[in-house]
Amino acid sequence: MSALESISTVEEQVIDGIKQAQDVALKVTRSVVDTVAPYVPEFDRPFADRLPTADELIDNAFDFVGELLKVNRGFAHQVVDVLAPLNGETKTGPKAQPKAKPASKVQAA
Repeated sequence: MSALESISTVEEQVIDGIKQAQDVALKVTRSVVDTVAPYVPEFDRPFADRLPTADELIDNAFDFVGELLKVNRGFAHQVVDVLAPLNGETKTGPKAQPKAKPASKVQAA
């Protein structure tokens, strides 16, 4: 097993652990909401129709961070390319393509 394969295995285990923790957190949150919801009073929300929804805010933030990561990945590859001659390397081949980005749920209005 190569070093990259070992790293990928650990990354998969970390992702699986995070998903399990998220499942537990979601179940606890549902339980709390089910318990307290009957006691939460109704209240006016002026201008609520002008504000983005929680889902829109989440999608916008994650789309932004995704673009930041994409830009920084390209920059990191460019830095490695510039530094390559110091290691006696030449960068002539194409780079590996990044994993496909999931489609955004937010659509232009």
